Amino acid sequence: MIEKDVICVKKDESIVDILKVINEKKVGYIPVVDDDKTLVGLITRSSLISVLSGQFLDEEEVGA
Repeated sequence: MIEKDVICVKKDESIVDILKVINEKKVGYIPVVDDDKTLVGLITRSSLISVLSGQFLDEEEVGA
């Protein structure tokens, strides 16, 4: 049986750290695991862009 290390992040990782992993590993998504390494979610590059752009736009409105 072939085993391969799966690239994943823990559920308490910061967005910045997750972005670094996605960019360094050149992946479009990354699994999110808890302390027991149980899958709890999946973060995609597009979902990060959506969240970050929403935060940016909210900040723009506050500053306007």
